[in-house]
Amino acid sequence: MHRLCTVLLTCCAMSWLCLNSQLVHAQDEKRVQEKKRVDRKEARERESVGDFYRVIVENNLFRPLGWRRPNRDPEYALVATWIGTQGTVAKALVMERKSSQLYYVARGEKVGDAIVENIAANQVSLKGSDDIVTLKAESMQFLSGSSRSRDKSGEGEGDAASEERPNDERREQRAARRGANRERDALREWLRNASPEERRRKLEAIRRERGGGGRRGGRARNNDGGDKDEVDWDEIKGK
Repeated sequence: MHRLCTVLLTCCAMSWLCLNSQLVHAQDEKRVQEKKRVDRKEARERESVGDFYRVIVENNLFRPLGWRRPNRDPEYALVATWIGTQGTVAKALVMERKSSQLYYVARGEKVGDAIVENIAANQVSLKGSDDIVTLKAESMQFLSGSSRSRDKSGEGEGDAASEERPNDERREQRAARRGANRERDALREWLRNASPEERRRKLEAIRRERGGGGRRGGRARNNDGGDKDEVDWDEIKGK
């Protein structure tokens, strides 16, 4: 009987331990699944935020202070080429843009870190570390002393220049009138606030500048009504 009770107790204990381990395992599995769900949600949120700012980042819409657009022009510029007769070596005159240093080189020679790959008429190929850059010489225009050529080139521009000239003159006249009006307004304001002695000296100076002409009509009294405080507005208008 005692042995039977011991066996039953042992079986019950083992069953309880087994059940408890299953419960613990289920809880652990649930926590793992919950953590995965949270991680997936956070990943989706980060991805959505990244998508929102992706246009800004890829197109560089917000640039740091002092940012400048990268210069994509070639590092060198072709000035001229010399292609001789049969048996002579072709030469190219290449200028480094940054330092304005000139290189007079033939095929196979170095221009800075690049090597001259080929020279043709008004064209040279430079082989760098990454790829081959082809430089072309810009067309050059020379001045001519011939009046006939100037007349021919100016035939089409004469009409346009004659039409633009009156417009330019009118703009200059309007600008001059506006400047004169501003000067007169400033002088009037100064005379209103100046003392009688200052006004007298100023008006005498204006008359001397105009050649000593006499006073004319159109005098306006100051607020106090005295003759010695009069302001000669015609003198101001004639300034």
